Amino acid sequence: LSRARRSLEGESVEFYGEVDRVLAGFIGDKLNLPDPSLISHEIRHMLLTAGVSAELVDEALACRDICDRNRFSPHSTSLEKKEVFLGRVERCLTALGSQLRRRRS
Repeated sequence: LSRARRSLEGESVEFYGEVDRVLAGFIGDKLNLPDPSLISHEIRHMLLTAGVSAELVDEALACRDICDRNRFSPHSTSLEKKEVFLGRVERCLTALGSQLRRRRS
């Protein structure tokens, strides 16, 4: 997330694009996927099959949806909103990592 953090003060398109790359890459790495560009229903199925709670799967997909909406929106997002969203994504990634580690044990 360091690249996303560095892009906080830049354009919203860049920031949300970077956050989405982090989310997709993290999920892809944890599920051993060579290409993390899967669509939402595929990601949902794979995370649920891997033992991630439905609530957390919904949160991860909601974060990706927010990234998509803001990457393709002509409106800029405030620094404060981007910081709040980055915190939300960090909590989501931490929880995903925890649930996926627990499943492997």
